Amino acid sequence: MIIFVLPMFNINIPTWGLIIILVCFAAYCYVMYRIGHPTISFKKVSDPDSIIGSTGIVENELNPEGFIKIQGELWKAASDGERLAKGSRVTVTGMDGLKLFVRKSG
Repeated sequence: MIIFVLPMFNINIPTWGLIIILVCFAAYCYVMYRIGHPTISFKKVSDPDSIIGSTGIVENELNPEGFIKIQGELWKAASDGERLAKGSRVTVTGMDGLKLFVRKSG
C-alpha cells in the first residue's frame, strides 16, 4: 500500500529502502515486546501479607539493609544481622510497611 500512496505525494523511496525501514520497525517492535512483556506477565500482589514466605534474589548487598527482587519488583529489605551478598536467594519472614525482613534460603 505504501508503494502506491507515496508516489501520489511525489515521494519516491526505492524498494530496498522500504525493506530496510520495515526490518528496522520489526526489530523495534520485537525489542519493545521483550522489554514490556515481563512487566505485564507477573501476577499482581493483591494482599501484601501474601508476599511473606516468597523467595527472592538480593540485588544490593544486605549489610544488614539493601534491596531484593521478588516477582520482578524491587523491595527494601533487612536481614537478621546476617550479611548477604548480591545474587543470594532469600526468603521473606516478615514485613513492616514497605520494608521486608528476610533470611537466607536453604
